[in-house]
Amino acid sequence: YRFRARANYFSSFNHEDRLDDAEQLIELSPEDADGWFYRGDALSDLGDYEAAIESLNRAIELNPHNGDYYFQRGNAWDELQEDENARRDFLESTRLASSDANIYHRMGHYFERHEVKELMRPLRQIAGAIGADQQHGRAPEATRQVQQ
Repeated sequence: YRFRARANYFSSFNHEDRLDDAEQLIELSPEDADGWFYRGDALSDLGDYEAAIESLNRAIELNPHNGDYYFQRGNAWDELQEDENARRDFLESTRLASSDANIYHRMGHYFERHEVKELMRPLRQIAGAIGADQQHGRAPEATRQVQQ
């Protein structure tokens, strides 16, 4: 089920099937953080943001070092218009996944929607630095500058 849940996470647009797979994974392995993450992601896609946050809380409890978990929970907070919680999680996701250009790209959309214009240029610069120069280590320094 782990493989199936992961494959469906990346390929299925049937949110109910993704939720079923995640719940089966959780039943078989309740300490698997990814199962809780997949469940939270499917619940978000189904519009049940409160339940999604509960699942993502459990994923973070089991593995507090995965930036994707914080990012997805930030999306759920954003849908509930809990701006401070969303920003906190988005910033934590960048701290944990400072070399993941997708995090910055998606977070940039959030800040653009909320008209936090002063962060748009640094976010674009960071995403460019990560994409162009991951091997030379400049992205973590740019990340630290924005977080300050």
